[in-house]
Amino acid sequence: MTVKIDSKITGFAVVAPEKLKQDLKSTGLHEEVERGNVLNGCTYKFKNPLKDFSIYVTINDKEIEGILYPYEMFLNCKDPESTQWVFALTQVLSGLFRKGGDCTYLIDALIEINDPEKGSHVKPGVGFVNSDVAEIGLILRKHFKHLAALNSTAHKEE
Repeated sequence: MTVKIDSKITGFAVVAPEKLKQDLKSTGLHEEVERGNVLNGCTYKFKNPLKDFSIYVTINDKEIEGILYPYEMFLNCKDPESTQWVFALTQVLSGLFRKGGDCTYLIDALIEINDPEKGSHVKPGVGFVNSDVAEIGLILRKHFKHLAALNSTAHKEE
């Protein structure tokens, strides 16, 4: 969760590592959570009209105490020029998901990434998309909203 600080910071306290670990564990997902053999998730496909290939985004979720959290993400495309950034983005986002906590700030950051040379295009029903990375940000937003809806439905049934 992002918190805006409107006043001057006059002091701070250092949190003991044990307390920080306990606080992270209480949020549900954290880096010590075992993956397990089977995770459920969704695969999204998109195609930039300026390119000859599609990109597939798979986001797998882990259920902890009845709440679904994004756990890992995989990207796949047949473009050899995209291999490095696809692999890097997959590793970074999966690592952040596993750390736990609020990573929704990433969505806006990804959506803002611009590729004026090969990526900016208008997508029907969405509007202007800055880049392939921005499209991945839009997919993450959609998936997070999907998880929020599922989690709120699960809590209503209890």
